[in-house]
This record gives sequence, C-alpha cells and structure tokens, in this order.
Amino acid sequence: MKKQNEIRYIVTDVVSIPVIKLNSKTEAYKQATKPGWGTVEWYSAADGYKNPVFRDRKDKTQELACDEDSHADLYTKNGGYFGIYPYDEIDVAKMPKQAECAAIIHGDSCGFDFWTQDGTIRIFVTYDENGLIDTYRLGYGDERPEEGETEISFDDLYQQPEGDYREEYRTEIPGTLEYQQKQEATRVERDALEASEDSRKDRPGAETLTGTAAAEIGTAKLYAETRQEAGGGAGPPPREKEERG
Repeated sequence: MKKQNEIRYIVTDVVSIPVIKLNSKTEAYKQATKPGWGTVEWYSAADGYKNPVFRDRKDKTQELACDEDSHADLYTKNGGYFGIYPYDEIDVAKMPKQAECAAIIHGDSCGFDFWTQDGTIRIFVTYDENGLIDTYRLGYGDERPEEGETEISFDDLYQQPEGDYREEYRTEIPGTLEYQQKQEATRVERDALEASEDSRKDRPGAETLTGTAAAEIGTAKLYAETRQEAGGGAGPPPREKEERG
C-alpha cells in the first residue's frame, strides 16, 4: 500500500499554511521542475514571453521561467544547490537531475511541499507576542538559524484535527484572528443579555401592578358605599320607564 503524504500547518495570526511531506520523489521533482505542474513554464519571444508555450527545441528564443508566486530549492547529494525563483534566469543545462537530488522543497501561494532522502526538513521560525509563528522559512542540510530565529521540526507544526476542513480549531487558539472574532462575538452577546436584564428591572414589577389595582378597587368600593348611604345605588340611577300608549 502506498504511503500517504503527511501534512502539518504553520499557524500564524491570520492564516494556517500547509506544509506537505511528500513520499514520492518523482512527484516532488515534477512539481518543482516540470512545465505544466505550476512552478515553471516555457516562454517564447514569438509573443513577447507573455504566455506559456509547448517546448520547441527549434525555437532558440524559448526560456524556462518560474511562476511569480512559486519557487523551488533543489539540494544535491554532493552538497550542491540549485534555486528556481521568479525573475531569475533558469539555466536548464545546470539543473540537477532527479537522481542527483537529496532534497526538494517547493513553495507557492498555497503553502509548501517537500521531499528529502532522509525524511527530515529544517524549519526556521520567529514568534509573535501570542506565541504564534510570525516568520518562517524551510531549509535543508547545513543551514543554520539566523538571528532571532528558532529551529523546529516538521512534527512541531500544528496537526489539524481530522475532518476540520473549515479550520474551526483556529477559534480556540489565542492570538488568531478567528479567536479574537469569537471573543468579540461572545462579548457582544453578553452585553446584549445584560442590557435586556437591566431593561426588565426598570419596568414595574407584578407586585407594583397588583398594589395599584388593589388601590383602585378600594377607591371604587368606598365610592359605592358612600352612594348607598346617601340613598343612591351603586351605579347610575335607573332610567324611567317610558309611558306606554
């Protein structure tokens, strides 16, 4: 059974960035170096290097270029390095072959993926005041942390709960935007509840209303008794019967 890729997340205050550990060297190499896989494409002077074209060895103006939001790092078994970055010339003749690579790291606007022959990767980060990752970079080999950076492993990254595709877990991590939004929503709900309770307290209660009604009934009873003592009825005097013809 084919071993599955592993995924962890770099959790910052505004976003969780996936880091995928690839188990296929071929997939990693294609992702980083092959046209049509999202990182590099061939371009030609025929249309001013505006649109990707199919490889045509007869067209000597063709150049291999990296997508603006992608990059790749190829580390060779003999300690060499070959970088693929936007706006940098890619010398295809010097690009390492797949068999020569000891590690392949690829990144784009969606996140990172990597393959290494020993399964390890070097991750250098800095943290913000809430303990969340602020800056980050991936490396391999003898790279060392720069000033202010801390080195962590792939397993130190956040593992998203299974099935949490909407990233609800971020609402439980202090410092994230989602956590702040949840706290604010809770505060607004609490304030609204307290305001509603205060409003009910300001209204006349049942005892007050009962007392007022009793007072009115007592006044009406006293009035009726006074009329009876004076020879009157409890209500208005009866109308005289009309004479019958």
